[in-house]
Amino acid sequence: MSRAINLARKLRRTPTWAERALWRELRNRQFAAFKFRRQYPTGPYVLDFFCPSAKLAIELDGDPHGLLRQQAHDQVRRACLARERIRVLRFWNLEIKENLEGVLTTIQMELERNTAQNPRPDPLPWTTRERETAGMQLSPIQSPLPRSMGERIKVRGKSR
Repeated sequence: MSRAINLARKLRRTPTWAERALWRELRNRQFAAFKFRRQYPTGPYVLDFFCPSAKLAIELDGDPHGLLRQQAHDQVRRACLARERIRVLRFWNLEIKENLEGVLTTIQMELERNTAQNPRPDPLPWTTRERETAGMQLSPIQSPLPRSMGERIKVRGKSR
């Protein structure tokens, strides 16, 4: 198993307080219906949070990221991720504590900007009820009820 995968598993078991707080907002597609993964391994790196459909990484930085050596490492890492077309948003842990709504607004703006540039298709077709609510008509060949809803069908003279 790769080193990044092992590290990702370890980091998932021991999240920081800031990662826990942000994960509560991003998990289960509850944030703008986008799927986020936490501690996502990619190449030699592990991303704190990653939205695959938007190719957006979110990194939470603690005190060590203020050191020049760590900042240089972060720039190399960002360049490597940029070659993979992964954009990176960085936030200080303190921002999560003091301005979580602002952080979420920034993330949402970035997701909307990406969606405007690269619209994604609807993941599932509309249901009949959604079509009716939107005022759309069903085409003549579409049945509003699937067979499993109790519709009786005659097959070779017999009822099923």
